[in-house]
Amino acid sequence: MKRLLSLVVMICITTISCKTIQAQQLKILTTENELAENVGTQVSVRGAVVHVCPVNGKIMKLQLSDGTMMQILPNSDDKRFHISEDEHLKTVTLTFPDTDTLTYKDDEWGKKQITISGKLFENRVSKQHIDSLYNAKILTCHINYEDCKDVNYQKKMTELGKAQASLDKTNAKLYGRMQNSGKDYVVVYTLMAEKAEF
Repeated sequence: MKRLLSLVVMICITTISCKTIQAQQLKILTTENELAENVGTQVSVRGAVVHVCPVNGKIMKLQLSDGTMMQILPNSDDKRFHISEDEHLKTVTLTFPDTDTLTYKDDEWGKKQITISGKLFENRVSKQHIDSLYNAKILTCHINYEDCKDVNYQKKMTELGKAQASLDKTNAKLYGRMQNSGKDYVVVYTLMAEKAEF
């Protein structure tokens, strides 16, 4: 019985040690090619936060060193990224699901590098979907190319007479990406964020 108990304890310790080593050795991805090679795995990505959705705080746009934009989502539906600004609008604070609060100063936004860890997914936005949104004159989110949830932004663009120009620009960009890839869809890489650090 003691041998069996010792064996169980050894197996548990080995399993925990292996998981700890794996967590410490997550590959840090910085390019689109690296993303494509690691879909479906636990990874870390490094880049600069260039946008957080003002509507629900659940979508963040991260720019990698090669210019690739990717979508960062909290790893749970009940969690969201929190943005708060001080009274002088000098800092933006991001609160990740399992991380202490990280603070960006205004002049660091879009520049300061951050490493975010989680599971990587690939979402495909089909040509048919792109066409249907364009034909329905629906402004799209510039992160995931789904319909934009920011009603105030949509209203403002329409009132300023800039909605069609925005639609045309996005459509041309997406068609350019499809032409360059030779595919009838656009890939949006998504990381389900668990933690982050500077």
